[in-house]
Amino acid sequence: MRKILSLSSIILGLALAPVAARASDTLTLLFSDLEPYVVSTSNGVEGFLAHHLNQVGDEAGITINWQYIPWEQQIPLLKRKPPNVCGVGLFDIPERRSFLRFSVPIGKDYGIAVAVRKDDGRMVHDSLQDMLEDGDLTGMLQKNTSYGPIVDKILEGHELIVSPDPTLRAMRDIVEGKADYLLATAPTFERLVPKYGFENSLKIRSDLSDMQDHVLFFLGCTHTTPTSLTDRMDQILLQKGPVCPDGPCQQD
Repeated sequence: MRKILSLSSIILGLALAPVAARASDTLTLLFSDLEPYVVSTSNGVEGFLAHHLNQVGDEAGITINWQYIPWEQQIPLLKRKPPNVCGVGLFDIPERRSFLRFSVPIGKDYGIAVAVRKDDGRMVHDSLQDMLEDGDLTGMLQKNTSYGPIVDKILEGHELIVSPDPTLRAMRDIVEGKADYLLATAPTFERLVPKYGFENSLKIRSDLSDMQDHVLFFLGCTHTTPTSLTDRMDQILLQKGPVCPDGPCQQD
């Protein structure tokens, strides 16, 4: 059984946090629309991570409730430690471990990329580090977003615009010249560029030499989520292995 909960029900759960809820065989998975990973549609929640986690929940005997929460609100919400709640598709980075317990990998991606304007002749850099050190360029990140441990380390100490908006709106900001480049995962750009008609305006740079080629995603569950639930999810996840945007992941 799967259902999409209302935002008010999540807030109420945060306020009450009943003991009975913590003991139930239910996990609420927070998501925001991000293709091709997880997205709300007229047919429910779709995407390769969504399908994978629904199957894992079924096999583990755990009811999965999908809850749409805008990305910029998810980390603040998870820090409030509501019981039986996990974020979907998170990177396991040290600063999040103080309030989240991470699963085994749920999915693997094919790297972080940069979107730039096609007509911007300045974009001749071979690495992200070179782009960051180019004083003529302005980069854009998304609020409360990690780009994986390798890229996060490269970004440290650099000032970039932080957008509170979804990836699609941030891509439009690049087209409109509000910044010169935007970071996101390569499959996200590859899905959104043709879907929303950016083929003639944006170029995707997946060839930068210092970007992470393979990125692992995890469930990040609050510390008030019983290990009896997360251990059951982990057991099935280990059996199935992580999934990739184009199907079962190839062995490295």
